[in-house]
Amino acid sequence: MSSLGSIQGYYNGFISASRNVFLTSSVAIAMFGFSNSFKMSTSTSIVRFSSTFVFLFALLYGLITVVGMKRYIRNLRRSKQRLPLNVQIDLWEHHSNLLCFYLFLLLVLCFIGLRRFVYYLN
Repeated sequence: MSSLGSIQGYYNGFISASRNVFLTSSVAIAMFGFSNSFKMSTSTSIVRFSSTFVFLFALLYGLITVVGMKRYIRNLRRSKQRLPLNVQIDLWEHHSNLLCFYLFLLLVLCFIGLRRFVYYLN
């Protein structure tokens, strides 16, 4: 095993964490949409507020994932060891950039959700 650990295992972990970000943000979107079905305004407020926190959790989880992958790619490029042919660092970096774009969309949705939540309370 190399000093960088299992390269394929690290990439599999990144893909798994990315999937978790997508699923968690989908749950937040469903919660926000479901909040309109309540008759009591306090229940609606609680569910909307909870969905905003789930958005923030997905955003932070994704941010940690991207930072970890970018650092690992940087370490792979700096290492002197020869990498296997199945390790396509450029493609990995594109996946990481795609997750960054998704996180930006999540940030925009989070601000829209917070804005609607604040206007709803007033």
